[in-house]
Amino acid sequence: LDATNVIQPAACAIVSIGLDHVRILGETLGEIAWEKAGILKAGVPCVVGEVAPEAMDAIQAVAQRVGAPLLPIDEGFEGTLSPSLGGRWQAHNAALAATCALAAGAADMEAIQRGVARAAAPGRFQIEMVNGRTVVLDGAHNAPAAAALSETLTEQFPNRKTRLVTNMLDGHEPLAFYRELPQPRVAYIAPIDFFRGVSPAETAVRLRELGWEVRPVESASAALRMAIDEASEEDIVLVTGSNYLVGEAIAAIRAGMST
Repeated sequence: LDATNVIQPAACAIVSIGLDHVRILGETLGEIAWEKAGILKAGVPCVVGEVAPEAMDAIQAVAQRVGAPLLPIDEGFEGTLSPSLGGRWQAHNAALAATCALAAGAADMEAIQRGVARAAAPGRFQIEMVNGRTVVLDGAHNAPAAAALSETLTEQFPNRKTRLVTNMLDGHEPLAFYRELPQPRVAYIAPIDFFRGVSPAETAVRLRELGWEVRPVESASAALRMAIDEASEEDIVLVTGSNYLVGEAIAAIRAGMST
């Protein structure tokens, strides 16, 4: 089902496997890994990141069937790369990307190091200052990504409370996702301008199951504005749950929220 199958790669990578898009990909890590392993091609090396044993078993089975060599992340990259992106997982991702580049034939280590140091990914633990308040925008939308986001928040902003601007697309597991996040002072639930967006009212019902204070809001920009206006200097305004929602929030900031 992977759209990248339209090309013949020099190398490929499977970064991680989580329970996501279960209605399409399957309900277990093994089933999802089997679908993800559809990118494997005969004779084309594939670098595999940190995945659960169940997922690795499925990937190895497909690799053996199609004749694709599997490569681990090159441990030689540990400590030699300086990712510009924040979070513990970025070191893992950078080492995986560098290993994949070498497997594809790249030989200029200095160029790889410069690329990792300069890499930018909007909406990946992106930090903005808006009206004197710290806003963190991250497109996490499954439980493993939420856990990594929570860990990075604790590292970067210890002992600081959040005000959460959020919603998700249909097809994800909202309770599994939100349980991994720190409980916010308030969750401002915005509609997402995409046909698979879950209604704020529906998400509000799920978050109340966690005992959270929730406020459905009419738009992403209004939710962001409300969260910023009500935040203290020590609060973190966290926008997460959907890349689409994060994109709308970034657009609102760029469109005129003063810094």
